[in-house]
Amino acid sequence: MKDFRTMKKAAVIAALFTLFVGFSSIPAMAVPIVFNLGFGGTVSYGGGDSAFTTTNGAVTQVGNGSTNLSIAGGDLDFATGNYIGGGATTSGFENNYAAGGSVTIHGDIGSGSVLLMQGNFADTSTFTCCSGTSPVYASSFDGLLDISYVDADLAAALGFNPPASGGSIAQVEIFFGTSPTATGVAFSGTQGGGALSVSEVPEPGSLLLLGSGLAGFAIWGRKKLAIKR
Repeated sequence: MKDFRTMKKAAVIAALFTLFVGFSSIPAMAVPIVFNLGFGGTVSYGGGDSAFTTTNGAVTQVGNGSTNLSIAGGDLDFATGNYIGGGATTSGFENNYAAGGSVTIHGDIGSGSVLLMQGNFADTSTFTCCSGTSPVYASSFDGLLDISYVDADLAAALGFNPPASGGSIAQVEIFFGTSPTATGVAFSGTQGGGALSVSEVPEPGSLLLLGSGLAGFAIWGRKKLAIKR
């Protein structure tokens, strides 16, 4: 009986230790890195089943909430999947675009211009328009991203743990040269601002440790109930 109690205490201590290590080793993944989008770059849609694109979109800085890095010559280029439909809204209309395409950001954070981030669209993205007065309508573009690459120097500077799990992009205030008139109709303009965020993947080892600790408590609890019976 004494040996069993000793074993039980050891099992509880081991489970507590495993939980502690599991929790303490999970990275601070709740804080993504965020690229700030500025004014500049060509936003366009060619009409019909073509993609929504941004070329040479301005990217001014990147940060993690506590540390911000300036980006010299920051450049956002992306193309969605093809247009898949749209419809009227209470304030205008929206266009929907298929997953796929590509998203890249280049720029210089201190050691020359490099590829800072790369990915594609993970799901349907949406352009929403329009209210207000031409050429500045209340409009936006939003989409979810699959991120395939984050620059190692950027990740190290911001305490980010690659690989990335995904992210999102939101463009706001598009300044139109060719104003949009209805869903499926071509338009072009200039990016006014916005943000692109990138999230971390939790480390598999950390999650395994956490799961092991919880499993240890479950087994101990089951044995305790069995003894009482």
